[in-house]
Amino acid sequence: MDMTRQHIVFLTGAGVSAESGLSTFRGKDGMWTNEEWVHLASTDALYNETQKCLDFYNWRRKQLSEVEPNEAHKMIAELEKEHEVTVITQNVDAPVYNMMGQRVDKSQKGLVIYKGKKYVNK
Repeated sequence: MDMTRQHIVFLTGAGVSAESGLSTFRGKDGMWTNEEWVHLASTDALYNETQKCLDFYNWRRKQLSEVEPNEAHKMIAELEKEHEVTVITQNVDAPVYNMMGQRVDKSQKGLVIYKGKKYVNK
């Protein structure tokens, strides 16, 4: 079968993150169902309970550093071998796309982060 090189665009959401074991924000057991976490993620906590707020975000970043690629990440990486692939994500698991070898060089070419960038290590 002759497949010509195509430009494939993926728009990913929380389901991809959840498959890697990350808590989603709005799901049944999502992070926003925990009132303490909602507070710790707020600007009020940042200004009035700075260390607790920073601890919360550092805990979340630690979670992200331990994430393993799932089948969706692997499939996208596999397609990239033969096609031009762009991933548009609102997920906080953007670093996993880096691990999988999506064309994410220093310019982040091939990966568009819609939100969740606060978790990307620079």
